[in-house]
Amino acid sequence: MANKALKLAIVIIIGLLLTTGCATIGTVKSLLDEPSFQQENLPVRELKLAVATDGSRSRKNIEELIKKTSDLMEKQVGVRLIISHWFDIYWRSKDWDEMTDIFAARVQNCKNEFDVAVGFTNWNMVRSQAFVKKNRYIIIRNFTVHAFAHELGHAFLVGHSRSGLMAPNTGPFSGATDFFTAEDRERVLINKWRNFTKD
Repeated sequence: MANKALKLAIVIIIGLLLTTGCATIGTVKSLLDEPSFQQENLPVRELKLAVATDGSRSRKNIEELIKKTSDLMEKQVGVRLIISHWFDIYWRSKDWDEMTDIFAARVQNCKNEFDVAVGFTNWNMVRSQAFVKKNRYIIIRNFTVHAFAHELGHAFLVGHSRSGLMAPNTGPFSGATDFFTAEDRERVLINKWRNFTKD
């Protein structure tokens, strides 16, 4: 009996090591420093953000998260994040769709002056850790680079993948990492210059 338990424990440990250690296989992580890869990212697009917070995160913390996410996106697809507008917001609802409608109304007067609107909250959401609607309005509860970059991938019209940044979950068996797969990166590059104000 003890021998079976030991074998099972070894199989589980090896499985965890393989899935977490190999999660970057099939992503662009190993290509980031190659000159030809970086050349494909040029020219760099400056993506203008309208940022809203309900006060649950400090401006400094939000700026740090945006900077880290910007660095990650620029290395992989040549997209740099620039904050163009700041808003305070009161959500009045914990429903994602209603929150997005509140957000869209809040930024209505400057909707042609930014590309993507991102709102931050720490409300406990049942449905998701982050959400994007109309490929332009992002609301984030999970205050991580991964969640923000993942939603930006959706803003560039990339769907969920089996692995990489666009994998839908971040558990140990999900295959999710902070790096796009080659296919997902290509999709972002195709849509890199999309006009967000037309949607």
